Amino acid sequence: MIYSILLTLLFFALLFTLKQKQNKISSFRDFRNTIKTAFQKPLNSEKYTIIITFTVFLALPLFWGLTFFLQTDLNVLVVLFTFTWVYNWFKYTVFDEKLSDPDTTP
Repeated sequence: MIYSILLTLLFFALLFTLKQKQNKISSFRDFRNTIKTAFQKPLNSEKYTIIITFTVFLALPLFWGLTFFLQTDLNVLVVLFTFTWVYNWFKYTVFDEKLSDPDTTP
């Protein structure tokens, strides 16, 4: 449990540092563009902070889920949920796939 708490505190510390450095992130679209450019050109030290923050954010469900369900059979569901979580976040942020509107799909 201590690792989950430390990972969460690390995430919020990195997020606070990132927010202090970049005041231009005000919407999800700006956040998505920032992450996309960070993965395209990761050699800037400011981009390292963005990539580490995003990676820690993606690991949060895995750490917290396995904290509570490690010795049960639900740990398989936690891992599957984490794979889905990571896939969807990467799909909509890094790969720039659009969210589909259910009213416009045939």
